[in-house]
Amino acid sequence: MLGPSAGGGLGPGYVENDFAYEQLSPRAFEQLGVALTEKVIGAGLEVFGPGRDGGREATWNGTINWAATDDASSIWRGYTVIQVKQCQNPTGNPTKDLAWLISHLKDELDRWMEKGSRRTQFPDYLLVITNIRLTPADPGGTLAKLTTWIHEQLGFDYGSAGTPRTLRSRGLREVKVWHRNKVSTLLTNNADIRQRFTPLVTVGDVVARLGQLPGAIPTDLVPSVFIEHARKSLGSSRWIRFDDAGDGQTRHAVDKVVVDLPVDAGRRSTALGECLLRGDAVLRRSLWRCDQQGVLPPPRHLVITGAPGNGKSTLTRYLTHVYRAAFVRHEGPVPVRLDDLVDDAFASLDRLKLDAPAAARWALRVELAAMAHAMGPDDGGPSIYKYLADQVSLRSEVRVEPHSLISWLKVWPCVVFFDGLDEVAHPAARERIIAEITGLVKDADDDDADLFIVITTRPTGYTERQRLLPEHFDQIDLAEFTRPEAASYGAFVTSQRLMADEPEYRNAILAKLAAAIEKPSVQRLLKTPLQVLILTIIVANSGVLPTNRYRLFWTYFDTVFKREANKDTSNQTFFNTYRTEIEDLHVRVGLILHQRCEATQETRAMLPLDELREIAFERLREDEHSIPKANDLADRLVTTATQRLVLLAADEDHTVSFDVRSLQELMAGRALINGAETDIRHNLITAAPSPHWRNAWLFAAGEMFTGSNHERNIVLDIVENCDSDPGWPGWLNPTAPQLAADILDDGLAANKPLYLRRLIKVALRSLDGPMPTEPRGLAHGLSTAATEPDLRAMIRDELKQALKGSPVQQGVAGALIHYGDFGAPIPGMSKNSARYVDLWSRRSLGGSRTTTVAHLLSEDLVGHAQPEAPLSDRLRTVLNECDRLRFVFDDDGTLRPIISSRRAFDATSVLAVLDDAHDTELFRAALDSLRPELWPAKSYLARSVWSALSRAPIADDLHTFHTGRF
Repeated sequence: MLGPSAGGGLGPGYVENDFAYEQLSPRAFEQLGVALTEKVIGAGLEVFGPGRDGGREATWNGTINWAATDDASSIWRGYTVIQVKQCQNPTGNPTKDLAWLISHLKDELDRWMEKGSRRTQFPDYLLVITNIRLTPADPGGTLAKLTTWIHEQLGFDYGSAGTPRTLRSRGLREVKVWHRNKVSTLLTNNADIRQRFTPLVTVGDVVARLGQLPGAIPTDLVPSVFIEHARKSLGSSRWIRFDDAGDGQTRHAVDKVVVDLPVDAGRRSTALGECLLRGDAVLRRSLWRCDQQGVLPPPRHLVITGAPGNGKSTLTRYLTHVYRAAFVRHEGPVPVRLDDLVDDAFASLDRLKLDAPAAARWALRVELAAMAHAMGPDDGGPSIYKYLADQVSLRSEVRVEPHSLISWLKVWPCVVFFDGLDEVAHPAARERIIAEITGLVKDADDDDADLFIVITTRPTGYTERQRLLPEHFDQIDLAEFTRPEAASYGAFVTSQRLMADEPEYRNAILAKLAAAIEKPSVQRLLKTPLQVLILTIIVANSGVLPTNRYRLFWTYFDTVFKREANKDTSNQTFFNTYRTEIEDLHVRVGLILHQRCEATQETRAMLPLDELREIAFERLREDEHSIPKANDLADRLVTTATQRLVLLAADEDHTVSFDVRSLQELMAGRALINGAETDIRHNLITAAPSPHWRNAWLFAAGEMFTGSNHERNIVLDIVENCDSDPGWPGWLNPTAPQLAADILDDGLAANKPLYLRRLIKVALRSLDGPMPTEPRGLAHGLSTAATEPDLRAMIRDELKQALKGSPVQQGVAGALIHYGDFGAPIPGMSKNSARYVDLWSRRSLGGSRTTTVAHLLSEDLVGHAQPEAPLSDRLRTVLNECDRLRFVFDDDGTLRPIISSRRAFDATSVLAVLDDAHDTELFRAALDSLRPELWPAKSYLARSVWSALSRAPIADDLHTFHTGRF
């Protein structure tokens, strides 16, 4: 409910306004304590951000006259430390609650007195803020008992020889405690602070604030509109299907089947845990500040990256569901029809060993592909506020206008999940989406709104984080499953899928799965939830175990096909007679849809059913079937594909698409190599640099690796030489090392030492720079190969030599070692390998010595130009644009990029130079002439150009049946 707690039997000493402090997360209660202290003491408080604070939430150095601000007459002159102690489950028993507070205070005071304590300046005074209620200071009251204990503790002899033995002799003069009653009094008198913390807000607060804002919906009805949206969405948006892994059309409640996904966050953590932890804090700009040294606080919002099938969409769907359940319960009483839904959501948190959201955020989930389609690539479509308001209106009895949504965002904590930035393929549409989200973040800060934003995307080629206000967006990367995590998920999801089956059958499948997971050849495949899920389907239906990612998905297609073909139905003969045609239909549709995804802003391209039938008809006419027979067979092909195999899902608008993006990419990959050798080489060379085509490329390579040595050598020859292709500037943005690492990571060359060594050599070319855009992916591929002792020795030796080499070699080697697993520490490696990674991820604000890429290049460009041929206008434009790529020199001379939220670097000027051979030669010569220690300049430029360069569409350049070149 909106409003303060009525006390809940918390014992004597109750004041008129008591608030729900226990509904605040620990971080939020710290923020509350700091805000109240600053209100009482005054501006100038030094605030510590999240993380280890050395026993301090804030400090004050100066005079505090309590007579003017408090109920005491003392004056503090000196260094004051503010500590906040929140008990999340007070008992209501004064004695027990006092014991809890004393134990935590003693622990803090003991830490100050520890020999060798790293805590810095010892305090003169200590202010403690707590939600524990202390009863009045009569002889039996807990306040009197605490006062006596503090007095005794200040004189306690710690027995430290040669140093002051008591807190008082060290300099601590006085300790003051603001307990629950004092905090409640301060909040009652300071509504502006109270209104920033949702559990402390009253209905009157919300209505009063809304009354100051414009809106078509009557002020007193605004909360009910958004409450009703959460209630209606709770039941309708909780469903997911496993049909993307061959589980038919059965739907499952997301809270019943979700698992927490591992992430790389500098430590082994989980995606749900990271999101809920951040969401529990109050994210208003006024409460999120620099620490006492001026260091920026950690970003508030999140970008979550993950490979295809890594569960990003399931994650956002579940978090949306949980936040809605928490919001509905907070705004109770819960309607009877929703009781079970809310209870199930909270039960799922218990199963996952996660705390329920402390902040009752109103939640909205947005599929970015759909939003991009509605907006269009220019300013003609709806704004982000209009689009979000329309989504809310779909489940509202009244029309919600943008200004009503904006009003709600201003006064109530919210979370918006933007799912699938990578699915917005069209560059102009991506620019529009990024601009709209950036504007939303800035507006929220201007309004001091408590808004939490989470964006999901694929990691390949991802550079938007630098353009999405890096001071606001942190990035976490979904990690691959460990073997135990994969085994646990496989058993869990199989049990859920087969819940309705006989226990004997279910147990038999679980036993087969457990045995399969123990096989080393299978373990390399168990990286994502989708891969594990598909493996469970394969094990249950055929038991034929794949050995790499290509075989996994193709075996999945084969398993689904055989399952239908073996059914004793009238279609059995058709399945077995026309298998080639059925496969070809899927291959052609996969290619067409993947080409359309590249050319449009659609995330999941749709193919009209009549076009599907036309493709089937044309395929049959290629075999010279008569027109009547081709018509009949085409109808059956379409029915088979959309109603029996259902890998191509038919939608209500008479279109079809692949539910699983990886299946579309599998089929597109097979299309790339469906031709003569010259066409195959052309297609693989053309598609090699493109992130959009990378998975299709790897699937194509996977099929060729299942063939002869000649086919494998074609793939290796392309990988080894693709950076020399005149159509791609491999000297600026090398493609070959990442391609080689991806093949290693996919396990295509497993058990083939000849090809493994060749791939490792190509991947290690990255050591010569520039710094790879995705060093993590390179490191993972090399780590996969490093499981073989002789190959690990080969990799370690190259890294060891690089650590003795040029500055760029040291930097790239450091990044690979930081992300990779190559056994024991490599000689010559700095303990701080993360410094090379931080260059591109830690925001730098500038300093006394700064420079730009333009400044570093201008002299060399002029020097390489001939008097009779001065710099072209293209090169001069590049220099002007390169003034945006700024650097600061660290104290040790390291050149560090200054990543800011200013207008993004416009790469089109560089692309124009690369289209001219003479300008390219001058530009490359200038970059190669930079002093070795200035290597980050070339790397920063390469990163800034990568997105525009790699997203150039290639569909029309391919040699396929669709372009008429096969």
